[in-house]
Amino acid sequence: MLDIPLYGQYINDCLAIIHTSSEQEAINKVSCVKFNDCVIEWNTLASQPFLDMMLYINYDGRVKHMPYHKARSHQERIPWISHHPLDVKRGTFIGEMSRLATLCSLYTHYKDAIDGLCGLYIKRGYPSDLIMKWMRDNYATRWEKCISVNGNVSREHSDVLVLKSEFNTA
Repeated sequence: MLDIPLYGQYINDCLAIIHTSSEQEAINKVSCVKFNDCVIEWNTLASQPFLDMMLYINYDGRVKHMPYHKARSHQERIPWISHHPLDVKRGTFIGEMSRLATLCSLYTHYKDAIDGLCGLYIKRGYPSDLIMKWMRDNYATRWEKCISVNGNVSREHSDVLVLKSEFNTA
C-alpha cells in the first residue's frame, strides 16, 4: 500500500497519511479499515490532533507536529506545597521537558512548549527563579538528546522494531 505510508492506531484514535489527488479518494481508500461494530469517522484536514500532538502539513508539504492539549485538560502537576522531595519535583519537570521535545518537530514549537511548561509550574506554586534555573540547565540538552541518534542529528530511524499487540477485552 504505497498510497498509505502511515497508519497508526492507539486505543480509540486512528491516523492515516494517504497520498491521493482528492479528499474523497483518501476517505475511500481508508474506509476499508473496520473493527467489528465500531464506526470510524474519517476526515481530511490539513491539521489534526492525534493523542497529545497536533499534526499539520507545513508550507512545504511536510508533516510537522507540536504538543496539543485537549480543551478540558486540567494540566495537573505535582504542586509545590506537596511533600514530594525536591529531586522528584525536578525530575518530573525535566521529564516533561523531554516529552515536549519529542512532541515537537521544530525548535520554535519546543520553545513555545517550554514557555508554557514554565508558566504552568509557576502557576502551581513553584518559585519562578527555581523553574527558570531548571529550564536553563536542561533546555538545550533535552532538545539535542531528542534529535540526535548516536551523536548524529537526525530523526530518521532505520532499525525500528514494531511490536504487534491485541486489545484484551477482559
